[in-house]
Amino acid sequence: MMIKEYFINNLSKIENDWKRLEIGTEMTSFQTYDWSLLLLKDIKEKLLRSIFWKPVFVCHLNSGGEVDMIAPLVVQSKSLNLRFYSMMSGIFILGEKSYSDYLNFIYNKWSDEAADEIFSFIHENYGGIELRLNNVPENSSLAGYVTNHFELINRDGETAVFVDNPVDADEYYKSLSKNTRQNIRTAYNRLAKNSFECEITMCDTIPDKTTEKVMHDIHNDRFIKKNGLDGKFSIKKFMWTCAHKNNETRHNCVFTALKTLSSSWLLLIRINGEVAGYLCGLKDKDTYYVMQNSFSEKFREFSPGFLACYNLVTRFAGNNEIKCIDFTRGTEDYKYKLNGTEKRLCNFTFNI
Repeated sequence: MMIKEYFINNLSKIENDWKRLEIGTEMTSFQTYDWSLLLLKDIKEKLLRSIFWKPVFVCHLNSGGEVDMIAPLVVQSKSLNLRFYSMMSGIFILGEKSYSDYLNFIYNKWSDEAADEIFSFIHENYGGIELRLNNVPENSSLAGYVTNHFELINRDGETAVFVDNPVDADEYYKSLSKNTRQNIRTAYNRLAKNSFECEITMCDTIPDKTTEKVMHDIHNDRFIKKNGLDGKFSIKKFMWTCAHKNNETRHNCVFTALKTLSSSWLLLIRINGEVAGYLCGLKDKDTYYVMQNSFSEKFREFSPGFLACYNLVTRFAGNNEIKCIDFTRGTEDYKYKLNGTEKRLCNFTFNI
């Protein structure tokens, strides 16, 4: 058994091994080679993200010389604390501070022995830097290993929410709370009262440049409202708004995925032919991961975001190949209205 270390410039050497391992039962769309490449390109193009930043890929090889575990890491040698971006020093799993909601090592079958050697290598080559392994699913083998093998400096976490794919759409509707059912009826009644047509369609990619621009604008406007940047003018608010708009159009890795990855998906909701909102994300063999959920304030009274979410959940009802719709991190109210179930993610800080 042995350890090999790879970097961005020679990562292609382990592409086949990575893709062989990423089909493991504990892996998600966020552990795929293609998504990781996209993240690396996106982060590398952001100057502030790449300062003191070093991606390393620590691979464990079994007795047959075959890679059986990969630790996709980012070593941040110094902390950054700027107005628009902050990053503590430490060793992180690739995907930190991105749209990667679930982080993990890459493996088909977990091995404590392989993990022992990987962490021993990290200690020997990057000792003195704290490990900050965040957004690790609590039920994963990696979370169990870290909990049992290291004295933790800190452990906290976040909550994600998923909805099981219903067996029957009508029965699922009946299972929703009275208020939720009323909200759905009210939205459709308002559409009918105004003689508005509502169309919800699933796409494999962004249909055209015009739609892409509208989606960017919707997402950017939601960010501004969510962060209170639409109030009284200030230089700080103006700079933050401009920085986000630039990032939205040039470095939105979810939009890049929609245009380049076959595992991406997009659900558009149009009212009277105008894009009123969208959901998008990645999918694997049995799960749809929602990474962005945005709607236009212009159509708020018709609840386009919630109607799109409800449509997504019921769209695959009865399809045994789809296990769940995963709304990922966050405890927004709409997820529970859809009968969402919580799952915990762990943030570990420790030395080795």
